Amino acid sequence: MVFTLVPSLASWLSFFMLSVGIFWSLCSASIFGAWVAMELSFIGVVGLLGGSSFDESESLVKYFVVQVIGSSLLMASIVFLLSGCFLILVEVVFLLGLFLKLGLFPFHFWVPSVMSGLTWLGCFIVSVVQKIIPMWFLTNFCVSSFGFGMVEFSSVLTCLMGCVGGLMVLHFRVLLGYSSLVHMGFMAMMSLESMVSFFIYYVVYFIVNAGLMVSLWSVSVYSFFDLLKSKSGGSFIWVSLYLLSLAGVPPFVGSFVKVVFLLKVWLVFPMICVVLLVSSAVSMFFYLSFFMGLYFSLGNFFFVSNYSFNMMSKNFILLLMSLMVNVVVSVVLFSMVGLM
Repeated sequence: MVFTLVPSLASWLSFFMLSVGIFWSLCSASIFGAWVAMELSFIGVVGLLGGSSFDESESLVKYFVVQVIGSSLLMASIVFLLSGCFLILVEVVFLLGLFLKLGLFPFHFWVPSVMSGLTWLGCFIVSVVQKIIPMWFLTNFCVSSFGFGMVEFSSVLTCLMGCVGGLMVLHFRVLLGYSSLVHMGFMAMMSLESMVSFFIYYVVYFIVNAGLMVSLWSVSVYSFFDLLKSKSGGSFIWVSLYLLSLAGVPPFVGSFVKVVFLLKVWLVFPMICVVLLVSSAVSMFFYLSFFMGLYFSLGNFFFVSNYSFNMMSKNFILLLMSLMVNVVVSVVLFSMVGLM
């Protein structure tokens, strides 16, 4: 679906189904009711992701197949549970279904591929909105020591795959797909330790991605080369703030959730924290490499602009929004917890 200012009736209905499914799942008292609500939200997502271009249709088919297989595994685990099968079998099948729906290792491969063909609205839904229900399952699922080991192993390798895959990527949607893999590893580990900490991380991740993707959509930027063609120094600044925040560079808001992660998880999983922070540092490296290349490519346009007043006003608004999200919110959060 093209991101328009006046959505169609079908789009509003799809959005309503998505919203109802999420709230129903979060409030459901049974695992079967939560599963039904998750499928309702998935139907709404299918309506929102459908588009007229070949790339959108291809991405939608890939996403549909992956999610149906994941839902089937979750349903199978519920059936196994009700039929009195071994709990270890129920746990393994259930976690594999969640890994597939979330894009955790070894099912991480579909995330960049699907996001590469979607609109910015579709990318936001796939990488942020549709993660909340499976993560809610993972947060509330009483896993054994074996299940803990599965989640830890998958989280670490997901972060590593995300940071390595993002190297030398110039397509923003693919880059954010690999970035979502890194953050999924962090959120999966936090979901095992503290539900409150996970929701803090998720809300910050939601806000940063929403600001970045709305801003990129408003100026029709999808890749490194789109920024070069626009020769817009203003675009360079606000895109840089968002991506540096996603990389966890202080003092931006993304660094706050990394601090929360260390405070909550370090004493329990110290070695895993080291690996995840290394993957975050690699992500920081390819973001900084991207910025330096963009800076030298823009040259004097970074400081001197020759575009119209309308373009200037749009860039000013986007820059102001970026500063509010990445700097002001960060200062408020750090002040609230007494770290400033």
